[in-house]
Amino acid sequence: MFRLMNNYMREINLVVNADTKAMMDTVLRKSDLIEHFCITINFNRYIVDIKLKNYSVQEAKMHFDDFSNNIKYPYSDMTVRYNEGKLVRYRFASCKENKEGFYCDIIYS
Repeated sequence: MFRLMNNYMREINLVVNADTKAMMDTVLRKSDLIEHFCITINFNRYIVDIKLKNYSVQEAKMHFDDFSNNIKYPYSDMTVRYNEGKLVRYRFASCKENKEGFYCDIIYS
């Protein structure tokens, strides 16, 4: 899956903009499951650190599904999940038909 995600990201034009960040911020603020979160931008990628009130892999999965469904573009998206000890990392990318898209590292703890 790692290679598939890298190939997918090579095919899209990664863009960081204020609208996408604001959309992520709005979706995260609405969640009752989150204790706190931080969205940072590193080059052309978003890094979203999320601290859940009651962390579990199942809670992270449930929240990620809701979060990704609210921020993804309708044309295409790809997700890879990594369990890393006491946290879960999702690599998530989505793009429009014109191949303009975004990439997120979403880390749950």
